[in-house]
Amino acid sequence: MSETPAQTPGRVLTRVISILWLIWALFHVLPGILAMAQAIGTDLSWVAQLEPTAEPTELVASYPTEAGAMSVIYGQHGFNLMWFGIVAVVCAILIWRSQHRVAMLFVAIVAGFADLGVIFFIDIVGGYTSLAGTAILAVAVLAIALSIRYELTYRKAQSPRV
Repeated sequence: MSETPAQTPGRVLTRVISILWLIWALFHVLPGILAMAQAIGTDLSWVAQLEPTAEPTELVASYPTEAGAMSVIYGQHGFNLMWFGIVAVVCAILIWRSQHRVAMLFVAIVAGFADLGVIFFIDIVGGYTSLAGTAILAVAVLAIALSIRYELTYRKAQSPRV
C-alpha cells in the first residue's frame, strides 16, 4: 500500500517550514513593491521611514543629484526584496505540496544570502534598528534549522524529490 501525501513522513514539519517561508516572503515582497513605488519620482518622503531624523526636503535642496541616486538605489533594493520574496513563495509552495528537498535548499540559499545583508549592514554596523527585520531574520533561521532537521531525519525514509 502506498502512502498518500498526508501520510508521508515529515509532512507536518514541511508544512511548518512552508508557512515560515511564506511569512518571510510576505515581509519581503510587500516592502519591495512599496519601495519600488516610492522610489519612482522625486518625492523622498520614504527617507523619513529609514531615518526619522532626516528631512527629505532638505536633502533634495542640498543634494539634488544625490537625492536622485538615492531613489535609484532604493528602487533597486525594493526590486531585490521583491524577487527574494517571490523565490520564497515558489519554494514554499513546492515544499508544501511535495516536500521538495531541492526547494528547501534553494530557498535557504537565497534567503540566507539575502539576510546576510541584514546581519552585516544593520545588525553589526548598527545605526538603524528594526525589530521587524530581526524577527524576520529569526523566522528564516528557524525555517533553515527545521529544514536541516527534516533532511537529517527523513533523508533515508524517502526517495529524493528533485
